[in-house]
Amino acid sequence: MSAVCPCCGLAPPSSKAVGLTAVQRRVLQYLERSASYGVVPSYEEIAHAIGRKSKSAICTIIDRLEERGHVRRLRGVGHARSIIVLGNSTQRIAA
Repeated sequence: MSAVCPCCGLAPPSSKAVGLTAVQRRVLQYLERSASYGVVPSYEEIAHAIGRKSKSAICTIIDRLEERGHVRRLRGVGHARSIIVLGNSTQRIAA
């Protein structure tokens, strides 16, 4: 089992998180952890988990993660909270 941060409960950055900002890494790790539980976090929940207030900032962060190939959002009706975490083992978080 890997070590986790005592304050936020997140694992240290993985090799796939290289080149991301600290905040982007935290969001990615939160999404990975949520995927492991099959939970679909809202932007508000993500913001709260990483200590931010702005949901639009979370949207921008997820945009950047998507541009860099770390996540993919399913667009369209019925996919408002669907995010696929890409990597060694693809995990889909879907409502």
